[in-house]
Amino acid sequence: MKKSLISVLLLVLAFVQSYPQTKESGLIGRNLLLYPEQLNGGKLNKSVADPGLYSAIYRPSRIIVDSTEKDTYSYDFFSNLISRLYEKLYNGKWVTSGFDSMTYDSKGNMLTYIGKTYSNDGSVTSTYKAAFTYDSNGKLLTAVMENQMAGYYIPGTRTTYTYDASGNLTVMLVESASFSGWTNNSRETYTYDSKGNMLTNLSEVWANNAWTNSFNETYTYDGLSSMLTFLRETWNGSAWENLTRVTYSYNNGSLITSLEEQWLNGAWTNKSRLTYTYDQKGYLVGELKEQWGDGVWTASIKHLYTNDTDGNAVKGESFKRDTSGKWVPYATSMEFRYTGYSGKKEILPVGGSVVSVEYETPLVGVESAPVAVNDYSLSQNYPNPFNPSTTINYSLKKEGNVKLTVFDVLGKIAAVIVDEYKPAGSYSVKFDAGSLPSGIYIYRLEAGDFTAAQKFLLMK
Repeated sequence: MKKSLISVLLLVLAFVQSYPQTKESGLIGRNLLLYPEQLNGGKLNKSVADPGLYSAIYRPSRIIVDSTEKDTYSYDFFSNLISRLYEKLYNGKWVTSGFDSMTYDSKGNMLTYIGKTYSNDGSVTSTYKAAFTYDSNGKLLTAVMENQMAGYYIPGTRTTYTYDASGNLTVMLVESASFSGWTNNSRETYTYDSKGNMLTNLSEVWANNAWTNSFNETYTYDGLSSMLTFLRETWNGSAWENLTRVTYSYNNGSLITSLEEQWLNGAWTNKSRLTYTYDQKGYLVGELKEQWGDGVWTASIKHLYTNDTDGNAVKGESFKRDTSGKWVPYATSMEFRYTGYSGKKEILPVGGSVVSVEYETPLVGVESAPVAVNDYSLSQNYPNPFNPSTTINYSLKKEGNVKLTVFDVLGKIAAVIVDEYKPAGSYSVKFDAGSLPSGIYIYRLEAGDFTAAQKFLLMK
């Protein structure tokens, strides 16, 4: 599962046609958002029914693929992903195949990304890194990619991001390193509607010292900002020609079908169709891909998902239909949905035929409601994110002095919610953060020898 940095960046930069522009987020770092719909802060659409904010949030901790590969994730106190260990089974033993490490500033913006790959004997086969800069609002400005050769880092590409007054990404410029400096490579230009939905994406390449059209994409939406159509055109040297069109249908916000057509002989012709099924709670449990041929649809690939009680996909199985019509295991990319940092469903793409994903809650004591008073506990606030007020539940095993304090990411006290003597029992307190700026905060409960902390996000 280990990928080079370039392939990782291509993964998040590439538009996924099988889903309406829903991308992975939070795995390379929640602010390393290299794809336009995340850079501009707007969503293009929801691919699954979203019942709203959840009382608990999760993050991937371990991924096991076909019982022969596994990835292990580590996070810092603020839930930033700081390392990712890739292992594979070799001669009956787990050996390291890759390792990624990340650093962040005090606002949670990723500053550096270093990735290494290893041979079976443990020697390093490649090393690459990326460095990022941001503006005062946390918008990504530049990303510089380098590869290590003979002990030295050699610049590879530099990507520069430009935004409009609304914070929408308007231009993404990629340059390649050369002996004379940075040379233009490719450029993408985006436009949006008043809701922040992307309307067009013009892709150009640098050739003969001039920008040359490559392809153009156009998007349409319904009143809920769910994508309805995606059209890709290619440049033939003098005019745009139709290439691919995808049409999406929904039921109560859940994506039901996506129909891909190709332009052949001056007309749109069916190519493939994806159909999605959900359980009674609205959690995705199945995907079926069909191919068009000889005037009929034929099933070719299917994915089956198992979810936990909170709707996090914990297992995925992929199959393809062989020539006899039998479904057999087939390694391909699957998309695991889980309640992530935003408090809403996020997507984790993983390739394999049988994949298991384990999750953890960002901090200790995450609960949806106060527990019975047989121990101390501090629950996750609800709602989270919030504006401007939220509720915090906690329980005390014994009577005593209790202090509930809010800190900013620099460790400074932002507010003291509770500071008094209380009997044993369960408590619920409403916190109004109207006087605080938007951002990530930590709230800490101190009661006797018990100390626990949680994180919340204030979004104004």
